[in-house]
Amino acid sequence: DNNNNNIHWKINTLTQLEANLDDTTPEVLAYVIETLLKKGGAVDAWVTPIVMKKGRPAHTLHCLVREEDEEEPPNKNNETHTSPRTATTTDKVLEIIFRQTTTLGIRIQRGIERAALRREFISIPIPY
Repeated sequence: DNNNNNIHWKINTLTQLEANLDDTTPEVLAYVIETLLKKGGAVDAWVTPIVMKKGRPAHTLHCLVREEDEEEPPNKNNETHTSPRTATTTDKVLEIIFRQTTTLGIRIQRGIERAALRREFISIPIPY
């Protein structure tokens, strides 16, 4: 039940991207996560430790992006030719991961639902 009208949380549909990395230092992983969040437009990014073939230690880099960022505007003039599409958040994240890591492939899973608590920022005056 997709209940977006709940007063406490909202359910968003996201795209998850992930890549296994077996030859990356912790410093590179930290830099890539920071870049995905600050420059790539990712909603969340994290790393999990894994064991690959022959018992090699490695990491999976995960990243979530909003699917609504992926929608292209409708063609208002019903033109038959198409202009070059603008880069989506997924495109930006893919470029960061491919350029900043040694991965040869990235898995993309669309339609991932995530419930997030509703938040708001409130300014509170203080007497100082």
